[in-house]
Amino acid sequence: MKQLFFWFGTLIILNSCVVQGLTNDYGKLNDSEKALIHNFEGFSEVESRAIYEINGKALREELKNHPKSIVYKLANGCSSELCKPLQVYENFAKEHDYHLFMVMSGYANLHKTMEQPFSSPLYAIDTDYYETKISYKYNRYFDNDFMGLETKAKQGEYAGSLYFFEGDSLVEVRRELPEE
Repeated sequence: MKQLFFWFGTLIILNSCVVQGLTNDYGKLNDSEKALIHNFEGFSEVESRAIYEINGKALREELKNHPKSIVYKLANGCSSELCKPLQVYENFAKEHDYHLFMVMSGYANLHKTMEQPFSSPLYAIDTDYYETKISYKYNRYFDNDFMGLETKAKQGEYAGSLYFFEGDSLVEVRRELPEE
């Protein structure tokens, strides 16, 4: 009888746990958060503070249209000292003549991103395009595509979340913005 209560209690506890980050977490968004996500119809159609699902190949094509760009892959709600408020990235890009693309690695903790003051559009990885909802896979496929690598190629050691481009040529990957 004690074992029955133990297993029943364990089941209740495990059932109340929410695991984030294994998938893109779209299914965990509420209706108002889902309403922020729009169909991507081209970079000329994007609006401030809206979210558009894109693939890495489309992003790479757009990079060709800008002399200098930064692609910032962000994790919503990141608490690391390497993660700055979105306005910091916007200000840096503006001051140094970069076009900024802020791409979310998933939807978990979206509310923490949307609470911040920023004016840029946000992008999210189109998991349907990559035919997987598994986070580590679609993130790798997306990164490879916008960096011009074979989509399913294995990646080396993590270099950072800030990708600096000249046109569509990758210049540098950093963990944080350069000192001014």
